[in-house]
Amino acid sequence: MDHSTAELAAALGASYRLRAADAVHLATAVDAGANRFVTNNRKDFAHSIAEIDITYPDDLSDVQT
Repeated sequence: MDHSTAELAAALGASYRLRAADAVHLATAVDAGANRFVTNNRKDFAHSIAEIDITYPDDLSDVQT
């Protein structure tokens, strides 16, 4: 992980009260420019996370390609 991703992980972790590994995972997706973050973890990753579109697997059946 590079320095900018580490800083973003620290900020996201603090903002959303994420564990370190979850913050790094989210920061990596955001830093890479991903359009969405797919996770089953509804407890820690709410739709209210503003930096990226949080998507749960059951939401994918509603996505149009």
